[in-house]
Amino acid sequence: MEEDSRRLEQASFVLGTGDPDRPDKSRPVSPGFLFQQQEPTFREGRREAFVDWLTSKDKGLFARVAVNRIWQWHFGKGLHKTANDFGSLGEEPKLRVLLDQLAADFIAHDFDMKWLHKTIVMSQAYRRASAANGGDDTNDPNNDYYSRFPLRRLEAEAIRDSIVMLADRLDPSLHGKSYRSPKSLDSSVRRAAYMKRGFHPQRQELPAFLDTFDAQDGRESCPQREETVTAPQAL
Repeated sequence: MEEDSRRLEQASFVLGTGDPDRPDKSRPVSPGFLFQQQEPTFREGRREAFVDWLTSKDKGLFARVAVNRIWQWHFGKGLHKTANDFGSLGEEPKLRVLLDQLAADFIAHDFDMKWLHKTIVMSQAYRRASAANGGDDTNDPNNDYYSRFPLRRLEAEAIRDSIVMLADRLDPSLHGKSYRSPKSLDSSVRRAAYMKRGFHPQRQELPAFLDTFDAQDGRESCPQREETVTAPQAL
């Protein structure tokens, strides 16, 4: 009885109007994946089945996308510049061999992100100086091959935390509950990493200070933050 009730709760129907609250109950549909040859099993639930399919070791796309995002986090740009488009229309990565090798190693280490972070920050590319060798940029003018470490701006959260720290008010404790975005800079002394993101009924979800420095509130997909130069930043 419990199993039948669970199946009823997971029943899916065609959304003729696109409204999830108004399904067409005369047209039931079964769950499945695009481009999946075999019939998927959902014994442990739909989300678990999707995660198992997405992170299957015989599929390298998830690993390549994850590696590219983490590389982008450390260097400011990914090995694949179009982080949200790995299809045929996206730009071909110049260091594809490196991306593929890191993805293969990432899979071999059972998707261990701690291992991946450590591998990247201990690499020669990460430990290089930002200045060009001898002031000559002719061999790699766009730094596509990481002949130097790319100069990067501090993110909004790091600027905010630095100001609170200089005021000797920052709470550096780890773990614990997240908090809602404060309306002013000094409403919370926890690190901005614990600030809740995502949908919230209040339109002004992000403090003006963080918004000034191009932070994102998490309500929209953001593969890479834009960098602007405005007068309020100087103030």
